[in-house]
This record gives sequence, structure tokens and C-alpha cells, in this order.
Amino acid sequence: MNMKRNGFSFVEMLIVVTMIIVLTTGGLVYINKFNSQQKIEATKRDLVASLQMARNYAKTKQQPPNYDVTLVYVEVRLTTDGNLVVGANGVGATYFSKDITATGVTVTATDLYFDAYNGKLVNVDEGNITPIDFGSPVRIEIGSSEGIGDIKVVEIKSSGLINEN
Repeated sequence: MNMKRNGFSFVEMLIVVTMIIVLTTGGLVYINKFNSQQKIEATKRDLVASLQMARNYAKTKQQPPNYDVTLVYVEVRLTTDGNLVVGANGVGATYFSKDITATGVTVTATDLYFDAYNGKLVNVDEGNITPIDFGSPVRIEIGSSEGIGDIKVVEIKSSGLINEN
């Protein structure tokens, strides 16, 4: 008996459908990781630009609008949810405030103080300003809240220089 086959068998269709599902799942995982990496990179770029702007305010002794007190230091406050506030002398005079993180991105919280005369990092304790030793730089880590992708690091040296890793 010579039967002519028209179409595919059930097993062949099942194999093709399984292959499509596996390839689609792999692609979705890659796209999710890629999107997470893009958000982390965007947060890092925004953070570095904001830190450089804050340091430039300090080095040029530029004061916030309607602020007539002598500038001693520029304060940078960064919270874990990505709110960044740059102000003068810690008294509420603000240069700018913004949310630098995208959804699903976290940063390590920190407070930084740039000296108004040379842009170097300083410690501020109850109004007393002391230089930071030439030890370890301040590290700010940026990563995904879901643990997807790499962790990016921004380092601020005691000299005030900002390095992206």
C-alpha cells in the first residue's frame, strides 16, 4: 500500500512548538537582562553628571539662587531610592533635586561634601569641616533591585575626582 502523506505528524508539530517556546523564553530572558543593564547605565550616567555638576558648583563657588551666605561646601545627598539633592552649606539652599533612578534600579545611599575652594571631598560634622584622608574612595554602587545584570560602581576620590567603573 502506497499512502501519500499530506502535512506533518503530531510528534513533528509538538517538536516545532517546543523549539519555538524554548527560543522565545531564551530571548525574553536576554531582553530582560538587556533592559536592566540599560537602566543601570542610564542611572550611572545621570549620577556622574550630577556629581560633576555639584563639584563644579563647589570649585567655582557658584551659589544657589537667592542665597547670600558665603559658600563653604556643596552637599550631595543620595538616598537608596535614587533621590539626589544638591545643596549649599547644609542649610536648605538647593541647587537642584531629582530622581536619578529608573524603575527597578537601586543605589547605595550616601552623603558627600565638596569643599568650596578646591572641590575636594571633606567631612562635615556639626559645622566643622575636615579634609578626607587619601584612603579609600567613596563608592556608590548601582544595580538592579531584581538582581539582574551587573553592578556598576562610581568612585569619588578624596581629591574630588569621579571615576566610573
